[in-house]
Amino acid sequence: MDAAPDDARPWSNLGFARFERAQFVEALQAFERAAELDAKVADAVGGRAIALWRLGRAKEAKEAMTQAITLDDRYGRVKDLREAAQWSDAQAQAAQELLASIR
Repeated sequence: MDAAPDDARPWSNLGFARFERAQFVEALQAFERAAELDAKVADAVGGRAIALWRLGRAKEAKEAMTQAITLDDRYGRVKDLREAAQWSDAQAQAAQELLASIR
């Protein structure tokens, strides 16, 4: 993150890369840094939600996903996450599980 230490999007992208490697603690750290820099980046908030979900922190995950949906209603629809946000199968699966637990 040397090139853009104060830009939320690269931190969010790092979180997704770490999520893909099942490095959920590290993913959460990156998503949290992104959200600290810009709390309105829905990808950072949604990414934080799925990382929390994979870490078994369901209550926090549900709160984060609800916040992501408030920022961008596409986060309530896995199909939109796959198409518009280009979430991977693993990310979409975690979101599907999390959204099912909220409804």
